[in-house]
Amino acid sequence: MAALKRFALPERPIDNGVRILRPEDVPFLRIPRQSQVDEVLEALSRYPGRSIWRPDSLEYVLVTPWRNRSSVGYLGELAAIRNTEQLIRSAAEQARDLGDTLTIMLDLDEERPAGFYRRAGLLPVERIVTYDLRRGNQRLSPSGRTTFIRADPSREDHLRALMEIDHASFPWLWWNTAEEFAYYDHQPGVELYLGLLDGRPVSYCGFTIFPGWAHLDRIAVTPEIQQKGLGRDTLAFIVNELFRIPVDRIGLSTQELNERSRKLYEASGFRRSPGYDYCLYGIAHKEPALSLVGSAPIV
Repeated sequence: MAALKRFALPERPIDNGVRILRPEDVPFLRIPRQSQVDEVLEALSRYPGRSIWRPDSLEYVLVTPWRNRSSVGYLGELAAIRNTEQLIRSAAEQARDLGDTLTIMLDLDEERPAGFYRRAGLLPVERIVTYDLRRGNQRLSPSGRTTFIRADPSREDHLRALMEIDHASFPWLWWNTAEEFAYYDHQPGVELYLGLLDGRPVSYCGFTIFPGWAHLDRIAVTPEIQQKGLGRDTLAFIVNELFRIPVDRIGLSTQELNERSRKLYEASGFRRSPGYDYCLYGIAHKEPALSLVGSAPIV
């Protein structure tokens, strides 16, 4: 993984009973497996100064960079029961002091009551909805206007095209960095493609293949040529590629308010799978996150 910018860390306590979690503190934590210990140590090395703990209760919050974004912290592992809200507020306050733009949390594993997020200072950012396509239900045929080639983020021209399409197509929160493209491309089962129109990169897509099924991770089309069928071409390419191999199901997720994408997926045979929906919450520290999330007092 790419190294992130390092900062000088303050020595003072950051809240009543709360301390910055450092590598030398890890042996005191209640971590059951060595593999988890190694993950915590790696996170502390890559993203120092954000993770915190309470030595009196051994509770901790592990903060890692969201999608390899050094200015956006992700509240991932919350090993806390009594002081969870205080630890979240303290982690966000520490991130703000270090100059971060946004601190986020997902309710993937459990959906907590709305009061929990409010007390922790977390505001709703957006809801992510999920879809599913079964073999035989697809309704797309490619037009043949777009050709597709394997994308290689290690090539300067490919990376430039991927970044341009990505940043023009998605809102700030979902932008990929060069580090994220490189990390993603090296994950097991991942395939990444550029779509070309008359030799010009106009779209890209990425998916991950698992035993028996696949997940459509990303699909983007250059905005100035949207509504010309290129999104349908790109989606048809993905579906046809995946159903040529032993895949019986394709899953994907998208923002609830992204009506254009949702209409495309539904018209192509994808059906809602609401059991996998989740919400994203955040504490904004400065622009552009303040415009996206709004602001709430950290109390």
